[in-house]
Amino acid sequence: MTVSVDDQPSDATVTYARAATSKTILAIAASLVVPGVGHLIAGRRRRALGFFVGDAVILIATVWVFSLGSIGLLQLLVQPTWVRAIVVGNVALGLFRLAAAVDLTVLERPVLDRFPGVLVVGLLGFVLLAPHLLVASRATSLLGLLESVFPAEGQVAIAIQTRRDALAAERAASAQGPVTTATPPTTSAAAVPGVPDGTVIPRFDDVGDPQLESIDLNRITVLLAGGDAGPGRGGLRTDTLILASLDVETGEGVLISLSRELVDFPLPPKLRDLQSITQRQELMFAAAQAAEAGGFSQATDPLPLERDKSLWLDRINALYPFTNSLTGMYPNDARPGMAALRDTISYALGIHIDYYVLVDFAGFVDLVDAIGGVTITSRETMNIRMSPAKAGEEDTVLHITPGRHHLDGRSALVYVRNRTDTSDLVRTRRQRCFVREVVGQVQPSTIISRFDGIARAISRYARTDIPLGVLPDLIQVVADLEKADIATMAIEPGELANKSNYRGLPVLNVPRARAAIDDILSGLHEGEPVAEGNECPS
Repeated sequence: MTVSVDDQPSDATVTYARAATSKTILAIAASLVVPGVGHLIAGRRRRALGFFVGDAVILIATVWVFSLGSIGLLQLLVQPTWVRAIVVGNVALGLFRLAAAVDLTVLERPVLDRFPGVLVVGLLGFVLLAPHLLVASRATSLLGLLESVFPAEGQVAIAIQTRRDALAAERAASAQGPVTTATPPTTSAAAVPGVPDGTVIPRFDDVGDPQLESIDLNRITVLLAGGDAGPGRGGLRTDTLILASLDVETGEGVLISLSRELVDFPLPPKLRDLQSITQRQELMFAAAQAAEAGGFSQATDPLPLERDKSLWLDRINALYPFTNSLTGMYPNDARPGMAALRDTISYALGIHIDYYVLVDFAGFVDLVDAIGGVTITSRETMNIRMSPAKAGEEDTVLHITPGRHHLDGRSALVYVRNRTDTSDLVRTRRQRCFVREVVGQVQPSTIISRFDGIARAISRYARTDIPLGVLPDLIQVVADLEKADIATMAIEPGELANKSNYRGLPVLNVPRARAAIDDILSGLHEGEPVAEGNECPS
């Protein structure tokens, strides 16, 4: 069979067909970006109007999200309900864009009969819909982080009720006989958000009506603990202990660091009679007796005839590893040792500690790197080499002089750990000033832009009992803080620990420490300036 010349398409026809195909591909691509626009390009105006209604809904939702600002957006990202909503909305948006493209493809199929045209449309669909797959993956990972690291509201309610019941029993026991060194905290009750319906869980110092009450939140106190776990180190001791207390009404905060060397913290009654703790204390008391009898005791005062069962005789940083197996005592806490440390410090100092956060060396490094490093003002010259935070890495060498320096995670770890040619007092001051710098420098927008790295570091290395329901309020409180509004103080050898035990370690002076904390917290509540001179250089 022969084909006449007249049956072959003319050059003009081929050119027109190619132009029509290109126009259709452009229209489909436009529909993938903004559903409905492609239908306008293809001349299908009525069809476009239906998609524009969906576009209007998307636009309104987008404007609302951006109107929240970086703080509001960050608050949404830490709430599982909203993260799930993001997943659903992301899937819906992806399907909506795909539906617009498919609809136009079906309508314009005669123009796309050629294989290259269909292939191009398919590639466009994959490229433009790939971000939806990425968002879904990130959101799913975020949900896993939130649900694995932070306890759910129900678990928190159980834990708080358990602690309130235990404190009621402790007060009843204390009423039968005086406590040797300290009495239970007596500050007024406050509350923290805790359940999805917006009601509030009272703090655990309220031993009255066990029902959930609506009490205004006026203070949040978190125990920040830095563990010394790393390559070549056995176990983990909480060498860094900082209380971060934030007054919600005045928008001011204080960082209170505790020397790891402090001894003789009064134990909560529920811990005193545990066999493991009793045996530990008896061994230490026997060692003190032997030192006194041998004449090599460094104690300021002579030993009492009998061991004071209310006191933890070892360093405070040894309490965590020794009590971390007390799962029966703290069944609702993922880290019983941190729960015991939190309760002991709270009981001794008379300040209610709501939550704890524990991070080890590797977590510290990754968190600092995730936020892009921290700029510090050093008062010292440091030329030091220190062991790495992670196995397989080389030692970190730090060379700095007095002045401003931007440190990455590894350098920052050396900076806050260093005690060479200095003392533990200087180190703890450096640590609380470092935390103050972090709070002052890290913005919500930074956290959002670097959220993946921060989330990975938290999920791998951080442990906390901060409940999910509290995170949005906590973010708001921290975001409102300015560095100038953050006071610092230390509980260390000196006025607040003016005696020594048989090993020369500083003994906590409970009345003086409580009075100092009460003074600085009272100043925060009244909005008075409370920063201690020029402790932290600016």
